Amino acid sequence: MSAEAGIGQAVRTGRRGERSLGSRIAYEVSKFIRKKPLGAFGAIVLLVLVAMAVFAPWITPYGPLQQGTGPALAPPSADHLAGTDQFGRDVFTRIVYGSQISLAVSIGATFLAIIPATTFGMMCAYFRGPFDMIFQRIVDAFQAIPGLILLITIVSILGSGLVNVIFALAIP
Repeated sequence: MSAEAGIGQAVRTGRRGERSLGSRIAYEVSKFIRKKPLGAFGAIVLLVLVAMAVFAPWITPYGPLQQGTGPALAPPSADHLAGTDQFGRDVFTRIVYGSQISLAVSIGATFLAIIPATTFGMMCAYFRGPFDMIFQRIVDAFQAIPGLILLITIVSILGSGLVNVIFALAIP
């Protein structure tokens, strides 16, 4: 064995063809983007929405309810990226802070719908027979009602509020 071969083996950190964790992640992400470009676009939109919601106080120069930050109904400018509304509130600030509420409603409704759906699905798979058929007919009856009409009915019965909207979105 020559001295050069020994140096080459000492420099190598792993087996031949083995990649570091960072390069494996980068490879998998680039493969995902090539194979599923629409899924990658959706993931980017979701990451931007989450980043906007988390970093809202640092992204925006004004508070979401702060009035008089500029003239009423001003067009977009350097001070107000999306202009102002009729009360002089910054529209961009309100959009960014609105993403927090949108994110809370979507996560809340998703988890509130997943828990009973998974439970009833497992019960139907376990008990089968008449229990499964009865539950299928109940689900069919709910799906026969248009979702928006059901949502409006539930909110009108429960009243307005963030928790009631999350509950109403989780039902259908």
